[in-house]
Amino acid sequence: MSQDKSPNIVFVFSDQQRYSALGANGNDVIQTPVLDAMAAEGMVCDNMFSNHPLCSPYRAILLTGRYGWQNRVIDNEYSPRKDIPTLPGILRQHGYGTAHVGTFHLGKGPYPEEDRYGLDYLAALHGGTGYFNRSYYQNENGPTFFDGWAPEVETDLSIRFMERHLDARPDDPFAVFVSWRPPHWPYKQYPDEHSVYDPAEMDVPGNVPEQMEAFARQEIADYYGCCTGLDAQMARLLEALERLGVNENTIVCYTSDHGDHLSSPLFFVSLPAQLKALIDRCQSLWVSKYLLHQPIAPKSGQRKGLFIAVGHRPDSAREFQPAIAQAKVFFAILNIAYHRELTLGGIERKGEIAQHPTALPEAFASGAELVADC
Repeated sequence: MSQDKSPNIVFVFSDQQRYSALGANGNDVIQTPVLDAMAAEGMVCDNMFSNHPLCSPYRAILLTGRYGWQNRVIDNEYSPRKDIPTLPGILRQHGYGTAHVGTFHLGKGPYPEEDRYGLDYLAALHGGTGYFNRSYYQNENGPTFFDGWAPEVETDLSIRFMERHLDARPDDPFAVFVSWRPPHWPYKQYPDEHSVYDPAEMDVPGNVPEQMEAFARQEIADYYGCCTGLDAQMARLLEALERLGVNENTIVCYTSDHGDHLSSPLFFVSLPAQLKALIDRCQSLWVSKYLLHQPIAPKSGQRKGLFIAVGHRPDSAREFQPAIAQAKVFFAILNIAYHRELTLGGIERKGEIAQHPTALPEAFASGAELVADC
């Protein structure tokens, strides 16, 4: 990077927010003005797919850069290996203060140093139901009860981490991962102020049985209410970055662990309808606001089918962005050397270090699609 200080990272992801649940992606009903503005100013990946569309496996892929069969998180009851590099661990080695706030889903609290996978601060949602008045473990402490809507509480905790970090280490960058649980079921769990959708006006997929239509319309209306509520919390994060004076040197990303069927059945319907429901489950959204003044930044308002696809050369690259490539995205942008075993989906070459190509900035500047040759 050309600046003296490496850029900060704010990586926000919701739970089960499908690609179509965003105004910028062509949905004329849902109200997501903040994320829509991010999409207009930054970059959108139109074909972002979760390699393992389940809560813990996705989070372990993001954490380790490895598929579940390598990081050992193949279902929601498992925790990742501790003998492999992690994204926050490598960032911390490069001077970053690291944090994860919200749904962690990779172990049970309390969380001493050895259970935080390179995170300086972990505020992990404690077991319970619903999204109001929940408790959190904060590293070794807790659980501590917090009143209010969980995403709002988690936004508060994220902002406080950034404030503490800047007070204590003003010359060092930070990386905070914010994991909001909505719009995961139960969909009705959101503040009343965001209940702005009339179920009667919701369109339902053609494969929803007639006797289920009223239920599906209500589900979609509440699901959208959750997404609109998250959009308001995203505004608070962006406002905090500006207030703290770091918005010009912060990479901001918004994505989700995977999509949602939203009442589209997988059974007793035609094969095309089944495939559409599977895509809705696996396809996530990705909106990113990079440092547009940097030479490596994509063009403002750019939409790409692919940002980085692991394991394919340019002449055979497929137009999709797998979740397992997300760690490599950051290392490429930050010009950080990384362990190949972190970003190869489990192809081990222990001790080997890889550096992204020197031509990468020019590829960004020209708007070229990037393909990591692994």
